[in-house]
Formats: sequence, structure tokens, C-alpha cells
Amino acid sequence: MLLYYVYYLFYSNFLFKNDIKHNKVLYNCGKTLNQITFRLPKNYDTNWLSSFFIFKHIFSNLFKKHNFEFRTDTHEAFYDASYDSKEIRLNYLRNFNPEKNYSTVYKNELLIPQNKIDLIKILFVSIIIFPFIFMISCFKKDKKQLSFLYQQSIECFNINKYLTSNHIKKLHFFSIFQTDANICAFLLMKNGIYINKIPSEVPLFVYNSSIVSNCLSFCFGYQKEEFSYFKDTMFVNETQMWSPELIFNAPLRFLKDVKTIEYFNYDIGFYSSGNWLRKELGDAELDTNDAYNEQLILTELIKLCNKNNYKLRIYCHPIEKRKPELTTKYYQKFNSSNFSIAPFDKPSIEEFDQVNIAISLISTLMFERYYLGLKTIIAPINYINFPISNSNFNNVCIKEVDQLEKIINKNIKLTINEFFELNGINNYRKG
Repeated sequence: MLLYYVYYLFYSNFLFKNDIKHNKVLYNCGKTLNQITFRLPKNYDTNWLSSFFIFKHIFSNLFKKHNFEFRTDTHEAFYDASYDSKEIRLNYLRNFNPEKNYSTVYKNELLIPQNKIDLIKILFVSIIIFPFIFMISCFKKDKKQLSFLYQQSIECFNINKYLTSNHIKKLHFFSIFQTDANICAFLLMKNGIYINKIPSEVPLFVYNSSIVSNCLSFCFGYQKEEFSYFKDTMFVNETQMWSPELIFNAPLRFLKDVKTIEYFNYDIGFYSSGNWLRKELGDAELDTNDAYNEQLILTELIKLCNKNNYKLRIYCHPIEKRKPELTTKYYQKFNSSNFSIAPFDKPSIEEFDQVNIAISLISTLMFERYYLGLKTIIAPINYINFPISNSNFNNVCIKEVDQLEKIINKNIKLTINEFFELNGINNYRKG
């Protein structure tokens, strides 16, 4: 029944909001429900019509068709944000289980009911509950929250119905940064479905310092250290070591030995996260001032390159590549002859082996570089709990911009083997 799922989402949210910790699992599910979401416009927090827009979205999706695929030759499925990533996920999973097939379920289609009976149930409850949520939301500071909790309740209800009715026993759970990932896993586990969460290679502290799952498959070596650090909020029965999610899409030459590279076309590679453009577009953002810090890092890099005659290569984020004119105009203001911008029509990973040392605020690509055994520096300015205090990761991270010149000049002269061995991070690269 849909109300069963409504109860659990609203109850776990209530526990967190009122700091009631007698049920630690549900309390932490409520905590993640209150994390930042990228599924809604940022202005929904204060928009008086947020509830109306969210319910409109719910109703408009109820009559669509989905792209789910349920096979009769398997009891395993994977769950991801959208259909667009299907082949990438299948390729990834088959590198660990080559003989298996998988059914598929997608987050952005979970408002679509399984059958007409479920459609009627959702319509009935939604029509009754909307006026109450709308009125209460008018008096709340976060005006989207109750409506969004209800939307997520429908999604949890539907995924449980789809999986149980199709006899799915194990679910490989991608995109676990979603705010309802923990409560969804909790409810699926209550229904006897084994959950294996794949967190991507980004450090757990960003969105995943609390995890509810049967199994957690690490995508990067540092995550094992974080798992121990956050042990009080990790409700996981077992762990295993996998690899970065997109690593099998890398050029084949990177999956072989890169330790002997001696010549590079570029001294430094700057890998942008496009935070300046995200801010301009009004996207949701963390409270770490990323747009300003990323611009500061690039400014200091250009000064460093001018001073030492280093060749700098800038690699734009996909969000920047989709706005080529705006992006080109932005980078033109950093007037320097010592940097060039990589082509927009080529994946940034293609030039990994042309860059001596890479630097970024916190880009997913950086963790792929570490895994492949390439020299990389991260600059998590204003980030708390990263890296954790006793980790060797601190040796290759810049916490203040005035450290940039020293750490770049120190490591740019090292061979690849020296970089990993002297900094004590050999366990971050593939064996």
C-alpha cells in the first residue's frame, strides 16, 4: 500500500528533524532525505508554488511508458538515474560477473505505475493529500520538502512493486547520492531484496557519509579509509573492492602499464567542474564556495605557469562543452599564452597520458587518474572531513591556495612511481 511508504519517508524525516535517535537507521535515512538535491530547481526552496509544480510533475508522469526491462533468465537487476547509462552500467557489471544478465530500473521513470490498479491508488491518495501538503508547505521555510517527500514515497512504492512482482532478489544500486537512496534501500531490504550499492569513485563524505545497504562495493581505495572513519553511520553488512564506474570506457592503453611514460605534451592539466557556469545557471550547490575557489585555483595556476614557463591544458566539464560560446568567452578573460583548451568534441580522458600532473577542485576524473596510476593533485578548499586526518591522501591535496606552487613544483619533477611511492598512495592505483 502506498501509505506504508509515505509513512516511512515522513517518519524518518520526522526523526531527523526532531533529533530522535532511538532508531539509528531511520534517523540516518531522514538525515540523507534532508541533503541537497539536484533533481529540483534551487528556487523551489522558497517558491510558494513548489508543491503545485511537484504534484503537476507527478500527475504528468503517471500515464507515460517506461524503459524498464525485466528478464526471465535472471533474478538480478541494476538501478540507475536514467536509461541513458544502460550500456555503461551493463559493461561495468559484466566485468565483475561476465556470465550474468540483468533487469533494469531507472530513477527518472519511477513515477510510472506498474499497472492500472496502482495508477488508481496513486491518483486517489494524491488528490486527497495535495491540499493538506500545499497548505502546510506555505508555512514552512523549505516549501518543497513535503511535496518532494511524497513524490519520493511514490517512487519507493513503485520500485518495490516492480522488483518484487518480477522476482528480483538482488539489486545493484547506482547513483546512491540521491536523497532517498537510504530509505529506498531500507524498504527494499525489508522486502527481502539484497542491495549492493556502488558509490562511484567520489569520496563518500560528499553525499554518502551515511549508507544503508547489504553490501558496499568501493570504487576507489580511499573509500575504505572513509568507511572506517564514518563507521557509526554505515549500516552495511559487507564490503568489496571494485573499480571506478567508467574505467572500462577508458582507452585500452590506460588499462595496461602507464608507469614508464617519460614525455608529456603538457606540464599541468586543469580539470574543470564548471562551477562558474552552474552558479550562473542557478543550479543547487554545496556550501563550500566552489565557483570562487575553482576560479582562484585556475588564476594561481596561470600565474605559476607564466612564472615557470609551464604549459597548461584546460579540460572543460561536459556542462561547459554544452555552452561553447559562453565557455570560450569565460576562459578568454584569463589572458595568457601558456594555456590552451582541449577540444570540446573529445572526452577529457583521451589526453590523460599527455599531462604530467593534473589538478582539480574535486572531479570524478581525478580519481580515475589515481586508479590508472597518473600523477594527480586535488584542491578540496573549504571541504571538511576530506581528506580524513590520518590518511596519506593529504600528501596530494591542497587545502589552501598558497600551497599550490610548492606542491606542484615538488611533484612535477617526480616519476610516476616516485609520485605514488613517496606520497604513500600506491594502494589507490590498480594492481
